[in-house]
Amino acid sequence: MSVKIDTSKLNPDQIPPLPRQGLKRASEILPHLPIKKSTLWKWAGNGRFPSPIRINGITVWNCEDIWAWLESHGQTELPAAANDVGSK
Repeated sequence: MSVKIDTSKLNPDQIPPLPRQGLKRASEILPHLPIKKSTLWKWAGNGRFPSPIRINGITVWNCEDIWAWLESHGQTELPAAANDVGSK
């Protein structure tokens, strides 16, 4: 089970890493994205960003889809503190 962490008050060195696999909630992926929450939902709704899935009433994104989106937009790696798999 994933613990919900409010990353809005954390400095970049304290942001939990974005794994290459698994499922994460919006609050867990937003620190790794160059967009805000409202843009995330708008783009997910119009196909510009990967669509989330709902599991037992919880909305999550597939980390593999997030990484694929980042890489297709020129973001091949995250800052070291945010990347648990090292440089690519």
